[in-house]
This record gives sequence, structure tokens and C-alpha cells, in this order.
Amino acid sequence: MEKVPMGNRAAQIQKALFAAKTVKFRFDGQGRLPLNEPLLRHAGLAGQKDELVLVRMGNQLNLYSKPRWEELNQVEEDLGGFLGLLDTIESP
Repeated sequence: MEKVPMGNRAAQIQKALFAAKTVKFRFDGQGRLPLNEPLLRHAGLAGQKDELVLVRMGNQLNLYSKPRWEELNQVEEDLGGFLGLLDTIESP
């Protein structure tokens, strides 16, 4: 984000809009992560009766419904696992 040029108005607007959608959380005293309704709606998870899956990727957390996570795992498996996926990515 810090690499976005100050003189690029469109990029600065996109940066502001992106940052406005981020939310900082703190775990509660029992180690739970509180999720608010607007965030769940944005993620398409509002009103979910299924379990949710929290996945850490580097310095970010992604939240999926359990059926969506299982679907993504099937796609990954169909592609031959992570290394198979890497083979489909074009080199620069």
C-alpha cells in the first residue's frame, strides 16, 4: 500500500476504499474472534448455519463457510494439489 504513488489520484482513491473496508479485531478474553454483522454480510456469511473455517495466509485471515472451504479443497485437489497449481501459473 505504501508503494501507491501519491500523484496517482485513482490509485489513492482505490487505496482509501480498500482501507475503509478493513477491520481490526482483538481476540476476546476467551480467545474468540468477534465478527460483526456487516463483515459477515460483506463476506456472504450472514445468517450461516454451517460451521465457519478460519484460514491464516501469511498476515491475513480468511473466513469461509464450511461448504465453500470444502469446495475450494476439492478444486485444489482436482488441480493436483498446491504444486500442481503452481505448474498452471505462467512464469513472468
